[in-house]
Amino acid sequence: MDFALAVLRLRRSTHHQSRDFCSPQDFEILLHSSLGSSKLRTLLQFRTKRNEDPTEAVLRFARRIQGVLSRRAVPIPVYTSTVDVPCSSSFPSPPLICLPLTDLDFDAEKFDKNAEFCNFAHVLNDALNESPSLDLPTRHFVRRIEEWLAIEQRGSLGFLSSLFHLKASAERTRLCVHNPAYDPQLAYFCRSILGQNGSAELRYNSSYLEEAVKQSNKTRAKMIQLDKYDQYQMNPLYGAKHSYKRKIEAPEYYAKGRKIIRIQKATEIKSPKELWELHYPLHKAAFDGDAQRTKMLLAQGWDPNVKDDDTWTPLHYAAFYNKLDVCSELLLHSKIDVNITNKTGITALHFAALNAHEYVVELILTHSRAQTDIKDNTGRTAYDLCANMPKKEWQDVANLLRKRMEPSKIEVHLSSGLTLQVKVNDVKEATAGEVRDQIFAELELDKSAEAIFAIWIMNSRLSLQLNAEQKIMKNIEKWKDYIEKWGDEPSSPHATDDEVRIVFQRDAKTFVRDEEFAARHSHAVTTYLFEEAQKNFLRGLIPCQERDSFIMASIIFQRMYSSDHKIE
Repeated sequence: MDFALAVLRLRRSTHHQSRDFCSPQDFEILLHSSLGSSKLRTLLQFRTKRNEDPTEAVLRFARRIQGVLSRRAVPIPVYTSTVDVPCSSSFPSPPLICLPLTDLDFDAEKFDKNAEFCNFAHVLNDALNESPSLDLPTRHFVRRIEEWLAIEQRGSLGFLSSLFHLKASAERTRLCVHNPAYDPQLAYFCRSILGQNGSAELRYNSSYLEEAVKQSNKTRAKMIQLDKYDQYQMNPLYGAKHSYKRKIEAPEYYAKGRKIIRIQKATEIKSPKELWELHYPLHKAAFDGDAQRTKMLLAQGWDPNVKDDDTWTPLHYAAFYNKLDVCSELLLHSKIDVNITNKTGITALHFAALNAHEYVVELILTHSRAQTDIKDNTGRTAYDLCANMPKKEWQDVANLLRKRMEPSKIEVHLSSGLTLQVKVNDVKEATAGEVRDQIFAELELDKSAEAIFAIWIMNSRLSLQLNAEQKIMKNIEKWKDYIEKWGDEPSSPHATDDEVRIVFQRDAKTFVRDEEFAARHSHAVTTYLFEEAQKNFLRGLIPCQERDSFIMASIIFQRMYSSDHKIE
């Protein structure tokens, strides 16, 4: 049976550092380069005999090539999105085997003349970008290896130590007894492994006692070096030579006639900063005040509401450290929860008020869902944190919060996916026509197009267009009744209704001639109409002829990938 073999090793600079988490930049992977002008790179291919364990076959082959005992070979699940534990021999082995080695273990030329170690980060970049320098299976395997390494490292801090330094359990325990060198029946086998003369028999009379003890001690020391002992009280120094072992205290040593000696070792102090930056890049960007990186991470799909180990969100960091531009990017995200609290009940608004960051407070208050009456675990609101401070900066913030007793803005969703905070005189009394007029003013749309747009309230089960004179909030209050009368059936018995949204989109009663007239006079109107049409087309809600479908699809493709993009 054929298997793909991924020979993975730590880079030399990483091998000598104590690291709990390594990025793809810290690894190297062995790739085979084909002969010819194409130079196609692939993972090594390995063939096993029928019904043979592929991990044992890989270890045996690597041992024969290198002349030393290889540490382990690990099967990697290929088609699963989550990794629990390595597959056992009782389950079908996956077609991908990882051979983890340190930089001193392996000579690539002995294994394959046309193979060389490549930086794993560069190979991963080629795989993600569908580079023709890698064949299709190798691209998939490389992406899967990166996912597997990331999941396992996050699941266990000692994963890398075990993977690269600790032998497989079968290798460590196959000949494991208290001290096999002292057993006459096992002495021959032990000396065979160590390359010594196994024919000599140990005699236990007085004339040979000194030589036997000396010989056994040498063998025992060599066996410890080869990790042929397990963790027994008979061998308290097992694993002491490995710097990767994280021990708070040494094992207890028992000696006849003596008291128990317990040697304390200083706990290794590790800063969580590096792991925090890797696990929470959006929090790090907010902490640094990097608005461009924050915008990029949000566009990539990072959740702005995720809490770190201290239960802070990115908005908490931006508000606490007065990062105004980052706050602006976060508040523009449609899924931001501006009122989320940490473990002490504090919101981002609390932090901004506590530190008298007036502009951050003002920016947060522009969000339609910002609440000023949230209390922390001590029962204080954001206003309470600054109202009693006599300094001018805190009093200015208190005045802002005092004025914000009632909301004055409504959040409206656009067809493009963006949201707009529309200012109104009274939220409860605001009509659909009033909100539509404010949107036209803020977006600077042509007044002649007012008749082709309307305000809708909707969720996944019902879409309802409002007349200009209808009050938005009163209709939202009656939403449950509307759902019972006209709403679609839920997708599943246990499904919960999503939140009602206020949407600005095309009036259902608009005539085509009115759309054409408005589109000829305003490019912005054309853009909003097309974005709505594109969304409905991709959802299959626009019935049209096949020819029109091709035209629409080509326009969408050109907008997404530019006109010079070619389909390969």
